[in-house]
Amino acid sequence: MVNQSSQSRRSGRDAVTRRTVAKGAAWSVPVVALAAGAPAASASPATCDVTLSVPGGAKVPPEMTVGMDVTVVNNSGTEQTVTILSITGPNSGVWGPTDPSTFPASPGTSTVTLNVSRSNNANGDATITYEVCGQTKTATFYVSI
Repeated sequence: MVNQSSQSRRSGRDAVTRRTVAKGAAWSVPVVALAAGAPAASASPATCDVTLSVPGGAKVPPEMTVGMDVTVVNNSGTEQTVTILSITGPNSGVWGPTDPSTFPASPGTSTVTLNVSRSNNANGDATITYEVCGQTKTATFYVSI
């Protein structure tokens, strides 16, 4: 009989109480909430903030092949690759090909000289169409001869 009572006391001490279960559940809720938010944050795409511009427009000589300085601003924090898809000059003139047609854009502000063949000697708006981070973007600027 002594064995039975010591056995029942022991199982009473080792048994999990409702209070223990409630404490464990209270602590597990914040952990589950944090774990549930982690995959969404890690799956979000990286920021790709890269722009091209021709500040003040492009003053180009009358030659049909010119070097045009383009300002590259990369605020993404990592080097990105820029690919020039096309340049449309004034009066819908097609300019190209460009050299280089693809170049690295380091973080910060830099200048790249695009060597390009022009199809006309007109003044007016021109547009660079380029791709960076899988996105197609445009930059419009004024050209004067």
